[in-house]
Amino acid sequence: MWSLAAILILGQTPDPAAAAPDASPIAEDGAALQPTPTLSAPLAAEPPLVIDAQAVPPPAAAPLAPPPDAAADDDSDARASEAVTLTTAESLATSTAYRLSVASRLQLDLGFENTDEDVAEWWNAASLRLSHRQGDSLSLVAEAQTRWGVTGKDPRPAHRFWLANSAEPQWAADTRLREAHVTVRRGIFEARLGAQLFVWGKNEVFAAADVLNPVDLRYDVVAALETPKEARLPIVALDLGAFAADWSAELVLAPYFEPHHATVIGRDFSVARPGSELERRILAVGQVSPSIEDQLQQAAQGTEQPQARPQDFTWAVRGTARLKGVDVAATAVYGWDRLPRVWVDPDLSRLLAAADLILADPQTLTTDPALRTASLNVQQKALAGQALLASRFHRLTRFAAEAQTTIGSVVARADVGFSPDQTFYTTELLPIGRPAATAALGLEYTYGDAWYVATTGYALAVLRPPAWGRLLHVERDRQPIGDRPLAALYGISSHLRWRDDDLGLQAAVTGAFDVAPGDHVLWGELQYDHLAPHVLKLGALVMNGPAGTLGRSYAENDLAYLAYGAAW
Repeated sequence: MWSLAAILILGQTPDPAAAAPDASPIAEDGAALQPTPTLSAPLAAEPPLVIDAQAVPPPAAAPLAPPPDAAADDDSDARASEAVTLTTAESLATSTAYRLSVASRLQLDLGFENTDEDVAEWWNAASLRLSHRQGDSLSLVAEAQTRWGVTGKDPRPAHRFWLANSAEPQWAADTRLREAHVTVRRGIFEARLGAQLFVWGKNEVFAAADVLNPVDLRYDVVAALETPKEARLPIVALDLGAFAADWSAELVLAPYFEPHHATVIGRDFSVARPGSELERRILAVGQVSPSIEDQLQQAAQGTEQPQARPQDFTWAVRGTARLKGVDVAATAVYGWDRLPRVWVDPDLSRLLAAADLILADPQTLTTDPALRTASLNVQQKALAGQALLASRFHRLTRFAAEAQTTIGSVVARADVGFSPDQTFYTTELLPIGRPAATAALGLEYTYGDAWYVATTGYALAVLRPPAWGRLLHVERDRQPIGDRPLAALYGISSHLRWRDDDLGLQAAVTGAFDVAPGDHVLWGELQYDHLAPHVLKLGALVMNGPAGTLGRSYAENDLAYLAYGAAW
């Protein structure tokens, strides 16, 4: 059921700048980063402002740019400073930089289904990133972020909806320290310690090596599609590496486990979407107050989690090289599958299966002998302190390889991966572990400054699927089951973008279609940025598909939005 995270796969936008080694560095928020001054950098033509014996060059206006490529190594603090840089007069090799960004998005549902779904959402975020560099040997980064917002449901039928009168508004907020790490360099060797983001792999769709960071889907899902890095959660890790001109090698050690974060019920993109069968099962056992729906997520993060002990550490090794004009990489990860395997007590499972009967007539719990017995058993087990539900995480081993090259004006990218034992769920919500392989092949083409197009083919193969059931969100309902060698999901995603710098307009359309099992998503956006650093956006997201697919599970969540963003 945690396959909701797969929605991040659909519609992510690669950036042609990632394929050009000499392209200007791009910040996560889309603003071009100003290069950090070095000892060989020319002085500014205009006299600098002097404040407390520090020289502050007049800041240049940062041009807006497309979202960064999540498949590229987005280590902006080590390679370039942010938009505002303070440089000491004594040494231009020492620099301190900051970046402040804000964002706001108002989302409206395109159809009211009267299922207690959210019809209006307003999400906001603000972040402050500080980075300091001491020559080429030491750098420090710290970034704080706060998010807050509100969701509201369709008002009663007798009331006309006018946005501010949404029913049952639910506010949510959190403040966190995101990236916070220190990096020490000596020649080709580098050591980094702290909360980090690892963006490995060449394609954004099914990048097999990109498994170290969990994702957070509790807030603005559109923002997670638009800037995938914003949906990632940093992990505390030690990263040891050697980086030369044509090769690199890394060893990553992560002692602490961090699960995915997603709401269980109550939100449009919850695991149990409003109006779904899974939500009915949960509510049949016990009503949940909207005030604690978000906290229910904590119980779904696992009744048992890996501990910070050596035998539970996550390990990863990665090597890259450039061979005859082709960038290649190989990765091995020995970590944890963040999709837990949930066990439910048989008596509780019997009550969950009878959810519709119990909701229609609560007296069924006393009149039906089987349900009465199950209900009494559940109560007795709960009083005795016996576990009725267990949620455990299993080890995940992932092997991945990737390659990237340029063929004329086209950039080609490939990723393949294999896991001997990966967690999946059947349509009956039973967890299983099976070997799985993924592959992705992407092509990108840029025409001048106006046009950009990218297409990616992707596939997931689950070996030896169960003969007695279908895999949730991999196989559609009514698909024949029985002994079969594999269950496959495969499809194609495309992105088309047009930009006019004179008008400050950018239009983009992204679509993904799973040939099997047959669901799809379409995302369109119009952006106006002639008031830099301020950006306005207008867009829509729609999805659908056959029963049993991810697109059908969230088909009633089609939405339109108006967004604002700025960075200084």
